[in-house]
Amino acid sequence: MIMGAAGLLVAAAALLVLDVANLFHQQRELQKAADAAALAAVEMLDEACVAPAATARAIARSNGFPDDGTLGTECGTWAVDDRAQTPQNLSNYFEPGGADFNAVRVRLERDMPYLMVFGGAASRRIDAEATATGRPLDAFSIGSGLLGLSDASIVNRLLGGLLGSSVTLDLASYQGLATAQVRLLDLAQAAPISVGTVDQLLASDVRLGDLLLASANALSADNALAATALQTLALQAPNINVALADLLSVDSPTPAAAGEARVNAFDLLMTAAQIANGNNLLDLGTVISLPGVANVSLQAVVIEPAQIAVGGVGATARTAQVRLRLNVQALDLNLGLISLTALNLPIYLEGMPAQATLTRMRCGPTAERSSVGIDATSGVLNACISGVLPANLATAPSACTVPATLTQVSILGVGLVSVRGAAEVDLTDPGVESLTFGDGGPPGSSTVDSLQRIDSLPSSTVDQALGTLVDDMTLSTSPAVLAALINPTLTAVGTLLTSAVTDPLLVPLLQSVVDPTLRLLGVSVGYADVHQMDLMCRRSDLVY
Repeated sequence: MIMGAAGLLVAAAALLVLDVANLFHQQRELQKAADAAALAAVEMLDEACVAPAATARAIARSNGFPDDGTLGTECGTWAVDDRAQTPQNLSNYFEPGGADFNAVRVRLERDMPYLMVFGGAASRRIDAEATATGRPLDAFSIGSGLLGLSDASIVNRLLGGLLGSSVTLDLASYQGLATAQVRLLDLAQAAPISVGTVDQLLASDVRLGDLLLASANALSADNALAATALQTLALQAPNINVALADLLSVDSPTPAAAGEARVNAFDLLMTAAQIANGNNLLDLGTVISLPGVANVSLQAVVIEPAQIAVGGVGATARTAQVRLRLNVQALDLNLGLISLTALNLPIYLEGMPAQATLTRMRCGPTAERSSVGIDATSGVLNACISGVLPANLATAPSACTVPATLTQVSILGVGLVSVRGAAEVDLTDPGVESLTFGDGGPPGSSTVDSLQRIDSLPSSTVDQALGTLVDDMTLSTSPAVLAALINPTLTAVGTLLTSAVTDPLLVPLLQSVVDPTLRLLGVSVGYADVHQMDLMCRRSDLVY
């Protein structure tokens, strides 16, 4: 009897263990169903929270949740603050309701009967809760781009200066780069970088050549032309390191979401080359030469490289701050008694930073119904005639501080008079313009690989300003006692500068060489280009 009673106790305990084990198993299965339902529901967020509820119920049922169970779905906002992240209050980060949903909370409850104990007559209520966020991400830049370029020589000359080598890519290669997209996670895992995660990528300093080679390896097979161009440039890149945190401004709720971001291959190339080059002066050589009349040389320095932004609302991309020096050598003028030879006219253009800030994202049921809003501040340009030396171009607080020595005036072959000139024109437009890409935007705009341009100078153009700069130039002579003698000559020189140099030389130069050069460096003269790269919707993350 004693052994029989002990056996019954052991059997009862075994049956209880089976019921408890089944209870824990069903609890895990219920949690899996809640997780799957929340992840699916957040991808269907709408203004009335109708589609998420229906999606959550359908997914829960497909994962074994019974019809008689209780399912609750709430749409709201997930916002991490300074509350302690403990299991007891982590769910408090979810705020039901709100004007802009970015999360869904799903709660499942069901009765689980005891199978062995009490003959199935008793049951226990079990529940599971899951919260998922569906915050989209966007990738964009301002001021750089290759769309519409018709001459590869400008890019070759600029890249050659940045890389310190001769670059001879054709236009088709650059157009391939302009349309290729690199996924950040693929870039982080591609050889020879192979760091694994986006966080590790952003914390890395990598050799420029390795970055270009990894970018080539990260491209898909459909971008063979762009990959070949990057591999070619990687072999020519100098042994200089690039800090990826200076290249990419990433503001992502989770590392996994950032990994799916895609950036434009050409923007990535140009920005990386600028950062690697530092503040070195780029001598682009003679860009216009008219024998016996004039020649114009171009030099540039990047003070602050551009950035590519990846993130949610509030993410900001800045353009580069660039200084260009146009040195005009012209006017071998002989007026008999007085002669002016080898006039040097150093014109400086300061392209100041502009920026674009992501203000809104809306993920529609299709890409055509999705939209992105970006507020862009137009570029600022300052032009002057200055005597700042090219060697000080990168370090001078302002290039427009020192009058320039334009020429030495000779009388009967003897240099007696020094002519100095100074002029400055500030083309500042601090206005903010709101742009919409995709649904609600201008015809042809898209949330993927789309470009919009905003005018920076609504009241005047750069070529008009350049004419004003020359017209308003203040000339002085040394010694001053000879000023009265040569003032008529100086007036004639000013007239010739406008008629013989500014209109036929400098205005076409700005339109054909300087403007594309500045755009490739990240500054647009007279306007700003906002490049919308990629809106990543349907990205869900389980946060609770």
